[in-house]
Amino acid sequence: MLNLNEVISPYSICACVGIVVTILYALLMAPRYKVTRDDTIYIYTLGLVGFGMGAKALSLLLNISEIINTITSLSGRELLLTLIARFVIGGFSIQGGIIGFFIVSFQMSRLFRVDIKPFYPILIPALCFFCGIGRIGCALEGCCYGKVINGVHIPTQIISSVFNFILGFGFIFLGEKIKNKKSMLPIYLILYSIGRIVIDVFRGDIETRVIGIFSATQIVGILIIVLSIIMLMLDIKQRRSYNA
Repeated sequence: MLNLNEVISPYSICACVGIVVTILYALLMAPRYKVTRDDTIYIYTLGLVGFGMGAKALSLLLNISEIINTITSLSGRELLLTLIARFVIGGFSIQGGIIGFFIVSFQMSRLFRVDIKPFYPILIPALCFFCGIGRIGCALEGCCYGKVINGVHIPTQIISSVFNFILGFGFIFLGEKIKNKKSMLPIYLILYSIGRIVIDVFRGDIETRVIGIFSATQIVGILIIVLSIIMLMLDIKQRRSYNA
């Protein structure tokens, strides 16, 4: 059975705070970048729906073997309740959330027939702040904890939170300086993934390594970096061809 304390957890409370704070941030920043508040709020809030979907989907995918082992001995009502509980109170993958956020945001911008690139200086910092607040929830929840090294418990949740806030403020500055807004997305994905790979080295809750010393989330991070570099190179090539 579902436990109300698991559904209304410190993590879910921080996620709700993060949604409210970052929506207000997006509304505040929209005039600064000469985009409408309506388009900004639709793209960002629907992007957050994509975040939730992507975060849950990747989490389930990364834990598929554990889920299969859990449900193989179950049947009927018990199986159904277990699957529902796993979906409702199971973990979330921020990497999957980020992917889902930008996929849905891009699709929404196409639906509204607006160019998404001018929204990046708003969307990226807002997403960073949302993830930063979410990681505070991780610390309060006790998940995503760090290893114990020389008797010291590494506070990976707080480190992740600070890292996301630094990224957010950095991209506020970058959004003001960079002319080619399109390059902000791959730059963000590269920087976030590098930070995530490094922080995961000190995570104490990652028990399985998929390839050698790398965990599943680190492999996802490496793949994101490779794809982002390709995106960046194609963009540079396209701009050079245009200016030639």
